[in-house]
Amino acid sequence: MDAKHWMEELNKNQILRNVQKLLEIQTEKGIEKYGTTVNPSDYTLVGWLEHF
Repeated sequence: MDAKHWMEELNKNQILRNVQKLLEIQTEKGIEKYGTTVNPSDYTLVGWLEHF
């Protein structure tokens, strides 16, 4: 499925729109606090589990 399909689904689904908004808010907080977004390669799986 392509990006257009997912955007259509997002626009139809309130839950997906809410999740998207939460992710945007968290991203903004991270950038304000740390100056960058999360880099998945910063931690191993165990490191991510311990981080939370």
